[in-house]
Order: sequence, then C-alpha cells, then structure tokens
Amino acid sequence: MVASNIPAGEGAPSAAAPAVAATLSAAWRRMAERTTQSWTSAPHFYLLRDVDAGRLVAWRERWQKRFKVDLTYTDLLVKLLAAALQEHPRLNSRWLDGTIVSNPEINVGLAVAVEAGLLVPVIHRADQQSVRQIADRRKDLVSRAQAGKLRAEDLIGGTFTISNLGMYGVDVFNAIINPPQAALLAVGRIADRVVAVKGRPAVRPMMTLSLSCDHRVVDGARGARFLEALADLTEEPAALLD
Repeated sequence: MVASNIPAGEGAPSAAAPAVAATLSAAWRRMAERTTQSWTSAPHFYLLRDVDAGRLVAWRERWQKRFKVDLTYTDLLVKLLAAALQEHPRLNSRWLDGTIVSNPEINVGLAVAVEAGLLVPVIHRADQQSVRQIADRRKDLVSRAQAGKLRAEDLIGGTFTISNLGMYGVDVFNAIINPPQAALLAVGRIADRVVAVKGRPAVRPMMTLSLSCDHRVVDGARGARFLEALADLTEEPAALLD
C-alpha cells in the first residue's frame, strides 16, 4: 500500500451537493421546443463559403462617415440577403404537409440573444426597404427585445433568419433552422487572413458564411447557387447599397 501525503479530508471529494434545477423563462422553453422540433424533423445540411469583405467594410465606413448613422454589418447583409432571396425564391419557402410552399414576402428574422433566451424579431418586406430603413428597424427591434418590450407582431411572419456571432469573435458556426423556414444564414466575424489574390498571397478582410438548409425544400445545388449569389453581392455590394 502506498501512503498518501494528502492530509485527511484535504483534496478528498466532498459529498455531492444536491442538483438545483434552473428556472427557465417562457422564451427559453419555447426556444428549446422549437430547436428540438427543427433538429428532429428537418434534415439539415450545411454549406460554407469564405467571402472577401473588403468592399463591404469600406462601404460601411463611408456610409457612417457621411450620414452619421448607426449601421451594422447585419444591416448590410439583410439588404444583400433579401436581394439574393429574390433571385432564389426556393430558399424563401417552407415545408408544409408534404409540399413546398413559396412565401409571398421576404421577411428576415434576426436572431437576438437576451437573458430570457433567443428571440427572432422580424424585418418585414426587407427587399422593399432601404439600408437606412433596415438599420432603423433593426435598432428598434433589438432595443425592445433587450427591454422585453417586443410585440407579438414583431415575432411573426419570418421567412428566413440571419444569425450573426461575429461581434463575439466567432469565426464560423452552423446553426439550427428556425421552423418552419427552409434556411438560415450564420455569419462569422470579419478578420484579416492571408489569401491568394491573382496568384499572390495578400492579406484581406475575410468572412465565412454558413448556410443551413432543410433538405426537404432545398437541395445542395440550389443552396450553392444561392450562396454564390450572396457571396457575389457581398464582394461587390455597390449596386445595391449606393
């Protein structure tokens, strides 16, 4: 037998404390139910695409300097996303009773984390709004979400969701689709990386987009074409954002 050098009672495991169940808010329970429903019923697949965000960064800086407006990358991506959804309406559809149903409007939900849970307020008819209108609407929705003052109409009618964790230093992540929607865009941070530009190494501000798709509605080729369209708009945004 090997003698122990640890004094009696020191370092030894103490009696286990009784487990304490966390008190869950109604919003957290609803989030848990919806994500479980989505994960267990929708066959997910994911497509990832690195994009050069240099022109997006420059456009945002120029806009903020000129108009003194609080503008986020999420605002810009909502505008670009809405344009891509116009070109690829299958991504703006849903699965319903064994059929694919096209949504008549493009209503982009914003994943917002609050203390009570995850909320997804909606920018309705995002394709018909200017960047400034989108920014004003996003600011209003997020502030009221954090204050617990969202209205029921703020949370209904979403046809596609965007989740941006770039502000938390996340490079890339895959997200669970927000049912009954068919797709969700997860956005990582913009960070300098060494990439090949015309055959030579260069440092560029890069961003990774991850597209979550419901395979009952969207196949790989359709998802890839949509993501390509969004990447092209992100790398050359002037036509839509000027």
